[in-house]
Amino acid sequence: MRTYIKNIYFRTFKALKYGTRDPFWLLMYVFSRFFVVRQVFKKLSPKPDLVKFKFQDSIFAELDIEEAVNSLNKDGYFGGLQLPIEILNELLVFGKSALTYGNGNLKNGFIYADKKKAEKMVGQYFSFGSFFNLDEDLPLVRKLGSDPKLMIIAAKYFESEPVHCSTRMWWNFATEHDNFDVVNTSSFYHYDKDDFSCLRVFFYLTDVDSQSGPHVCILGSHREKNLAQILSLKERSDQEMSDIYGEKRFLTVMGIAGSGFIEDPFCFHKGTRPKDKDRLILTLCFAASRYKVLNSRANRRFLKKLVIS
Repeated sequence: MRTYIKNIYFRTFKALKYGTRDPFWLLMYVFSRFFVVRQVFKKLSPKPDLVKFKFQDSIFAELDIEEAVNSLNKDGYFGGLQLPIEILNELLVFGKSALTYGNGNLKNGFIYADKKKAEKMVGQYFSFGSFFNLDEDLPLVRKLGSDPKLMIIAAKYFESEPVHCSTRMWWNFATEHDNFDVVNTSSFYHYDKDDFSCLRVFFYLTDVDSQSGPHVCILGSHREKNLAQILSLKERSDQEMSDIYGEKRFLTVMGIAGSGFIEDPFCFHKGTRPKDKDRLILTLCFAASRYKVLNSRANRRFLKKLVIS
């Protein structure tokens, strides 16, 4: 019950905060949950100009655009991406040397190697560590966000011009069950409303197996939801999802460092608790519109590094 109340508070607070900053985002947040509304939005949107995207310049030479779009339409998911090793290494170096902020708190900045010292200093366990201002501090993400094949996939899926609206990177730390923050790590089944048309591209920057917090999604659930799922803010249990969709549609995504996948965030999905190994992940968000609130920026005046001796 406590988790349920915390989740309702978290989502309501987010809606009010973001809606105050961008009323158009609030309209999207309310109405995009309806599949028919998303389809109408898609049909009414101006069609994309695909010629301007030079797919031959993509870093994903083996990526099949049509296969990806067909899979996304059917399942809301497409796997099989792989970062070039030099790009993976650059992202890893950044993830281990730049400040990450424990549990997303702007005052809890530390580098990855100092995580245990930071926890001791603050007096709490960290379930995750967030990075901010990636577009400024890590120019590589702009290259990834403008990759022509990813843009073409988004354009074909949206049937409109896509924008790379945000980039996120974060650590999920191996944590005991009692110390794990289920709500702020989104470790329950939910779906996200980034826009009427949206995609997220995920890259594992560390090896991810069953013990290191694999992502789980329910194939095809971006198209199929009952009214209670559409209107309620309630988190969804594994048992409820299994009863509705059947276990065969559950996909647990594991992979080596650098592997990636594309997901429609309207699919039910969740993170899982890393048990033995930390997980570093990068996410690129593509949408049909650019809102004022969907970014990983933070005012640098409020970012504080913990003084660890």
